[in-house]
Amino acid sequence: MNVYDLARLRKTTKIKLVFMSISIAIPIIIISILTPLSIKHFSDWVNIPVKVLDYVLVAIGEAYVIYKVVYYGRILGSENYAKQVLIKKNDERLIFIKQKYSQFTLKMLIFLLLIGIAVSGFLNTIVFVTLCGVLIALGLTWLITAIYYRNKY
Repeated sequence: MNVYDLARLRKTTKIKLVFMSISIAIPIIIISILTPLSIKHFSDWVNIPVKVLDYVLVAIGEAYVIYKVVYYGRILGSENYAKQVLIKKNDERLIFIKQKYSQFTLKMLIFLLLIGIAVSGFLNTIVFVTLCGVLIALGLTWLITAIYYRNKY
């Protein structure tokens, strides 16, 4: 069981805060680099909904990252809020529920990714290779974390 204490919560929160702060800049940098490269596609009326969807997805992602930065800032700034979060993180019932739905969600994502790979293999080679890369990265991440936690515990 992963039992948190206040010092560990603050330490991990600081690390997460740094990564989330960096995460704010990454999509903005990517958009600022790729937008001039794809500006010619804005003249084509068919691609406008795709570009709008790109910006909407980035805006949703940025809103989530900003929410997490504020959340982590509140943990570091308020002792009472940090204690409330600590109580929630140590609740065994919530830990069990989170493990169960995370396992199911991961299995569904892998299944949908495999369907996407099968379909894209017939339609577009670039999408096929990209989805295969995502699947390989997912597998490597799973393998590395499995080895790490087996050696740690």
